Amino acid sequence: MITTGDILEMKNGKAFEVLEGYSDLLIKGELLVIEIDEDNIRIGEPFVLKINASTPIIDIIR
Repeated sequence: MITTGDILEMKNGKAFEVLEGYSDLLIKGELLVIEIDEDNIRIGEPFVLKINASTPIIDIIR
């Protein structure tokens, strides 16, 4: 399950903080996210990340 406040680590080395939204089974969902750096400092502007079963999430940090 992904929910607000979680940090998603992606296969491409990027990490995103979930600002809004949730996904129960990691199969589908729309999350408002913002990219963060290695010090958890927000980078850029929030955007909607549409996830599905093939989204390259490697870890979820709570």
